[in-house]
Amino acid sequence: MAVEWLENWGHFRDYADLEPRYKLVGDGAVLGSNIEIMPAGGPTVMPSGSQSPRSPAPGALRFKGGLGGGNDAQVTAMVTGSAEWKVGFNLMVESINPNQTTFDHAIFYLYNLASNEPQLRLEIEFSSQEAIDNGYSYLRLATAVTTEIYSSFDDFDEDDPEDPTFHALLHGVYYYIELHHVIHDTVGVVELRVNGETWFINANLDTKATATTTDELVFNSGAFSYGEGAVCRVTDFWAVDPLSGGNETDFLYPAVIDTLYPSAEVIGEIDFTPESGSDNALMVDDAPQHDWDTTYNEANVAANKDRFDITGQVPESSFGRVHAVQVQALAKDTLDTGTRTARAVIFEGATEGVGATLTMTEAQYQSLYGLYEDNPDTSAAWLMADVEAAEIGYEIVA
Repeated sequence: MAVEWLENWGHFRDYADLEPRYKLVGDGAVLGSNIEIMPAGGPTVMPSGSQSPRSPAPGALRFKGGLGGGNDAQVTAMVTGSAEWKVGFNLMVESINPNQTTFDHAIFYLYNLASNEPQLRLEIEFSSQEAIDNGYSYLRLATAVTTEIYSSFDDFDEDDPEDPTFHALLHGVYYYIELHHVIHDTVGVVELRVNGETWFINANLDTKATATTTDELVFNSGAFSYGEGAVCRVTDFWAVDPLSGGNETDFLYPAVIDTLYPSAEVIGEIDFTPESGSDNALMVDDAPQHDWDTTYNEANVAANKDRFDITGQVPESSFGRVHAVQVQALAKDTLDTGTRTARAVIFEGATEGVGATLTMTEAQYQSLYGLYEDNPDTSAAWLMADVEAAEIGYEIVA
């Protein structure tokens, strides 16, 4: 499967819910002093200039720009190591701390944990106090071998923001960022696209220092001493491993990540006991964020399962494709923390697909998720009608 990660964050409640789906590093993330979950903080229109509204607006992960010690924050997606990645996300730079003394801020890394190497760094570059004062930022790329291979400041005409070669980010505006990275000592690849336009590409680079793979995808604020103080939002995050096979091996622009919610119980597939009443769907249709322990379903028997029909339609767009489907549920073990296992499920046609089995080791809510690039019933790419007809849920494994 080539699509390895999907996220728009809005269904989480706060930073603590991110574990164990993400690794949190730095007090700014572990204690939540520099990150927050925004239920509807993402772009409200589709990309590519269509101005078509999104339904619903996605959530966002927001770095609050904490300046100084104790506010370093990294939110890391841990993936199977690969020498090649294509990733994308919507990024908004809200503002820059006016007292900034360093003029670059590493917002995203492709990283190798064992060698402690940032394989590729995407940095927000301020370059001058004038840029900060006028609400501009630039993008800079660096690899494990070369400290800088590209700066959009070099392409920037500050006197003419209407120029089509204006390669700067206006603060308060979402931009669709895509990166392509291949590790190699002679034909390494680095490519940056913004809103579908190629800003930089070089396929003849030495990008190999020590590590041969990337196994962590890191959103960052303030760590590694590359600057701090930028207030940013990210959403619509996806990652593709082109070497792992599957339908999707290219950039996904202008794809976005939208959310559908449970609407009704599937008769014969309801085993959990609702917190109140008799409608399990009503207990888990929290949109966009879950409501902690206010409403929930509960069970303590292996193989107990709930499945639900889906409300609404795949948002109408001209894009015409479903790249992948992810089912996500939030659950916790209230009785014997550390022994129960659970997983997300999806059912379409006559076949059920299951997500990764998770051991319930936390007293807090944990994320159960399953990512399906193909329809488990047809083993082919999803059709929009298939998504709308699918049943989603969760089950206790053991």
